[in-house]
Amino acid sequence: MNKLFKYLFLSLTLSLTLTITAQEAKNTPPPAKDGAKSEAKKEDTLTMLKDYTPIAQLDPSFSVKGISYLKRAAHNGKGDVLDVQVNLENNENTTRDYSVYVFAYHESKIPVVNKLAPPPVWRENDPHKLDTTVDFSVLCPEKLTPKDVWGEAGLKAKEEKSEKEKLKGFTYVVGEPSLNEYMLYLTKKPEKALKIKLYSAEVPKEKATETNFQNDQAELKRDVNYKAVDTHTYTVFNSKYKTTVTTHHYSEHRNNFFFFNKVAVLIFDSKNALVYRSIEDIGKKREHK
Repeated sequence: MNKLFKYLFLSLTLSLTLTITAQEAKNTPPPAKDGAKSEAKKEDTLTMLKDYTPIAQLDPSFSVKGISYLKRAAHNGKGDVLDVQVNLENNENTTRDYSVYVFAYHESKIPVVNKLAPPPVWRENDPHKLDTTVDFSVLCPEKLTPKDVWGEAGLKAKEEKSEKEKLKGFTYVVGEPSLNEYMLYLTKKPEKALKIKLYSAEVPKEKATETNFQNDQAELKRDVNYKAVDTHTYTVFNSKYKTTVTTHHYSEHRNNFFFFNKVAVLIFDSKNALVYRSIEDIGKKREHK
């Protein structure tokens, strides 16, 4: 009887195993052909990474030999100008093409306050210490608006959210995109950056100075500069193996006036690859002087 029971048990177990294996084989999809599975996984990874600001690639053919800043009063007496000077040096004996963005902006913390239900006096009102907002910005060489970054639909959604938050008692200002949103937009639009050349031993005389400064004859005769303050955004000086890019960022005096406390510099090579990225807090540097 014991032997018969063992045989029956083994037969049942074997039958169940074969049934389960057959079902699994039936429900298993066919294997991917020609690496289709790996290609799909690669495509998913690229889709996720495209929404992050890329890290600058190493380009030994040039060097950034310092970035300096100068705050000055505008010639029209109506605002202040920040001059950002970027010094580039050619490390090779060939002339190379590059593109440059200089983004000057004022950044501050986001205060989270509900006037209808203020926080208790014993607790510091800074629950989001790392949350910051861009209050004001000027991009060189072209102007950039929140609508360019968010799109029309995105801007409308922000405005609708602002109205809803105000009904809850919060002070919500649409303002400008965050720094990450600006950086992501600019890295995807390298074709709009300022085009420059890093010359080698020979520099054409007509290319020694390049600028978008424009002025009318009446102002030139009076030696004044009123109209060009807002439109004059860059001056480029070219010499042997060296190029100095100076950008001019204007902030007009007004209610709720902001001047720039941070600067971001992005440089792309001739293939539109990001090869240099720097973000500096110039507000602290001015305070230390």
